Amino acid sequence: PVASGKLISAAVVPHGDFAYDPKLVNDTGGSVKLHVACEGLGRQLSAESPEMIFLTTPHGLELSERYMFYLNRENSGATPLDDMPHAAKGRKVALNFTTPSAVARSLLQRLKARSLPVEGLEGFSDSQPLPISWGEILPLTYLRSYGKLPPVVPMSFPLRRFNHSAEMFDELLLLGSEIGQFLDQLPQRVLWLVSADLAHTHLKTGPYGYCPCAQPYDDACSKWAAAGGSLEALQDAKEYQRKGAMSCGFTGLVALQGFLKAAGWKGTVLANEHPTYYGMMVAKFSPVAFVV
Repeated sequence: PVASGKLISAAVVPHGDFAYDPKLVNDTGGSVKLHVACEGLGRQLSAESPEMIFLTTPHGLELSERYMFYLNRENSGATPLDDMPHAAKGRKVALNFTTPSAVARSLLQRLKARSLPVEGLEGFSDSQPLPISWGEILPLTYLRSYGKLPPVVPMSFPLRRFNHSAEMFDELLLLGSEIGQFLDQLPQRVLWLVSADLAHTHLKTGPYGYCPCAQPYDDACSKWAAAGGSLEALQDAKEYQRKGAMSCGFTGLVALQGFLKAAGWKGTVLANEHPTYYGMMVAKFSPVAFVV
């Protein structure tokens, strides 16, 4: 038999435009490799028939201090493909999904009971969708390509991640551990999806300049994922993040590590490239089959 548990798999998926459409950068810099990996992962994950997705996003609706859960039943948006300097003028990618509000509220209550800094948001008396954009839309398109999206429970990271993500490390591990325990007890088959890009300081000409820590950060993320969640590699990534890697996805990786550290799962890196100033990684985590 295989290891039981309702969390059936986890994945790190980029939300960068050039993984979605490599033509924006003329198929250069590993963009095609990233795109092929994203499409292949989407096919693989869809074949596992998840009945719910738990999605962490660094670019959603964000509170200043608290992690935020979306409580509306509907979520909808369209993101322009406008990553400079390779914007596709006028092109947008639209998506909508439902959220199982009762599950989101239950998870929120559990985390509040553990004194974690979480909050829920319901907008427009739940009569209209909450807005979503690139951080939620692009990673989910890879699954949508192969069938109807299951319900999604989105969680966003607070604004303090911009300057203090390294200091949030222990809090994120605890948060991820609690979330993992909750998801594992659900009757549904759940996929944990991390929307994440890596270091944003690969190029001197990029908007955030160059840091020699960028490539070592991305390499540490690969090492973390390939080991099925290496705490040591993630601590290395934390130091590079502190030095100026400027990865929007760091908090999502650490939250997932909170679950992985006790799960004993295996990890596979499908791609890790930086077509322009920021890095992107595609990785999958799965339970290890064992013989009794």
